[in-house]
Amino acid sequence: MTDIINNEVQLGVNYEISHAPKELIQKAIAQDRFTGYIRKDHPYKGNNIEVKDGVNFELATVIAVDWNSHQSLAEKILKIRGYEANIGFRSELPSAVIDVVNNSDMLFPASKFLEIEHNHQLRSLKILFDNQDINPKVCAYYHHKNRNNHTMLWLKNILQSLLIDNQ
Repeated sequence: MTDIINNEVQLGVNYEISHAPKELIQKAIAQDRFTGYIRKDHPYKGNNIEVKDGVNFELATVIAVDWNSHQSLAEKILKIRGYEANIGFRSELPSAVIDVVNNSDMLFPASKFLEIEHNHQLRSLKILFDNQDINPKVCAYYHHKNRNNHTMLWLKNILQSLLIDNQ
């Protein structure tokens, strides 16, 4: 965020941030969907999981700077519902998290944009919040002074197109 404000970075992509500085424009460009991943031979046999049942799993989470550096979305959602998450592993590297999940009974709540469906050692679980999917907004962030900049708008549209194609 600071790099965008200081004109060192032109455009950022992240989940919706409620505390985004007023100098930045935040435009929704896609919708994500979270899925839980467990190893193929995991003792849990269901095809979906309610958020409240996440406390029954040790979680492996990806850390995203400026979004969940201190607390993952899974932890936040559980906390809102009065539950405490059991975090077994955190990393900035999705590959490290996937490796840990491949070799443990941990659950990895992940973005659809990670394209983990191609990993044949894991199986997916639909994560439900009171029987509804969790679909956070993905936003483009850029400086307010660039709101009419043709290059910025072109880049935002390219990103939006790429993310929508990935849905």
